[in-house]
Amino acid sequence: MQLPADAGVMVLNTVLFPHGVLPLHIFEPRYRKMLKESLETDRMFVVALQRPDSTEEGPCSVAGLGVVRYSIERPNGSSDLVLQGVARVRLTAAVQEKPYRRYRLSPLATKSKGGLTLDALVSRCVELIDARVKQGFAVPQELLKQIVPSTLGNLGSDAVAPCQVVDPALFADFVACLFLRSRPAALQALLEDLDVESRLRQLVGFLLTESSCAAAKKLPSAS
Repeated sequence: MQLPADAGVMVLNTVLFPHGVLPLHIFEPRYRKMLKESLETDRMFVVALQRPDSTEEGPCSVAGLGVVRYSIERPNGSSDLVLQGVARVRLTAAVQEKPYRRYRLSPLATKSKGGLTLDALVSRCVELIDARVKQGFAVPQELLKQIVPSTLGNLGSDAVAPCQVVDPALFADFVACLFLRSRPAALQALLEDLDVESRLRQLVGFLLTESSCAAAKKLPSAS
């Protein structure tokens, strides 16, 4: 897929990963115009997390470029659409501020050396995913099957076999989208990390924190 040199940018309190799917409701006039122009050209625009250090609206410099897979316009001019992530990008320079932001883009490539360390980190992630499922974290079974090979058996059962995945980078992004969707800052940290081993280490840490917090909430209170 040919990536554009620049694209419109939508600033939200969420993160778009490559291959991730994000449903959106477009109603602001500026973003309605952005969507219209996107659909008339390459069907792509960027979703960027709001910078946490800014009191004014402003995008984080690393964001997700997505392609509109489906869009339907409502009678009131708003639109419901599904955006699928295609690449990590860096916003290098603003080429337009109004009516919506438009930035030049620099694609960001993932770095991976492979090896036993990656396999061990993936297996640790699967253990923590299994723990979250046993704690009641709701994820549709069809999505769980996409995270790990079918040879694993059922997550949440008494035993989960060790596993290897074909693409650890994609695995890390997919797990992040499903299990950390309520933590945009954690998602942004994973989006910005281009080294797969480092990304998986971060993911293990985030999943461990989530599992520990969930376990603590279930402990009986002291009488």
